[in-house]
Amino acid sequence: MPEIGSTNIVLPMKPLGVVFDMDGLLFDTEALYRDAMIQTAAALGHNMPVSLSPGVFTRSPRR
Repeated sequence: MPEIGSTNIVLPMKPLGVVFDMDGLLFDTEALYRDAMIQTAAALGHNMPVSLSPGVFTRSPRR
């Protein structure tokens, strides 16, 4: 499998904590995940149309 790549980030100081925003309340990250999935699929030789992304991460409440 081809290597997708990596990013090294140099921080000015050691972090005192980390925030995990799993439900998207603080940051709207759905577009970032969608773009990452499309780019990863392309790097692996697959086509993932944007039309597949609506609702991939969001769910309707159960009835």
